[in-house]
Amino acid sequence: MIAPPIPLSVKVFFACSVVMVLVSGHAAFQIWRILDLAGIHGHGQIPSDQIPDAVNVWFWRMIFNVGAFLIGAIIFLREIWRAHGIAVQYVSRKPSQPWWVTVVSFFVPILNFYLPWRGLNQIHRALTVSARNQNLELSWKGGRSWPTFLLGFLFFSPVFAWFALDKAAGFVPKTYASSEMFLEAWRLLLAGQSMMVLVTMASGFYATWYLTTVTRATHAVEIIGRGSPSRT
Repeated sequence: MIAPPIPLSVKVFFACSVVMVLVSGHAAFQIWRILDLAGIHGHGQIPSDQIPDAVNVWFWRMIFNVGAFLIGAIIFLREIWRAHGIAVQYVSRKPSQPWWVTVVSFFVPILNFYLPWRGLNQIHRALTVSARNQNLELSWKGGRSWPTFLLGFLFFSPVFAWFALDKAAGFVPKTYASSEMFLEAWRLLLAGQSMMVLVTMASGFYATWYLTTVTRATHAVEIIGRGSPSRT
């Protein structure tokens, strides 16, 4: 069976992921640039016209980052909502967790470590098992879904990386006793921001693959369901 084309919504989601990676990468570049200038001119001797405009650039980075995240989140939830509806309509063993519980639990502390991923797990398994076997009557197994487990892990990874970066920034003193102390402090920041770039890239690109898998399985199940006389 020929795989359906990737929906425009998934392409936009991927573009949002790329924007977030570029924003994080730009922050790392600015830190590297300051280190490079300090190495050339020495701490406290960097020409003012060569120092990156961190304040204004930070504002625009925040706008692009938050905007890309919100657009991506809306697309992801919309596609999963549609997938849940198709699974409920056509698959014999339907997801047992209501859609609203899956969405609301994202915003509830403690519960967001389990319930959202339980709901996504059920949707993912119901659709992918049925699509892979071209059979809507199969009873997919419960339990842990490694693709969904990894999605949850990567979802929280940027949050943990941000806290780690914030802690690293706390170690950077406001004044420096020597140029070497300045360089060491900013190297620490560069390492933290570089880790943020890698985590953002891994989480965004994996989420794109996950969403592609779900949307294609949704498409396949819908076609099978519409062609089944007992389900039309």
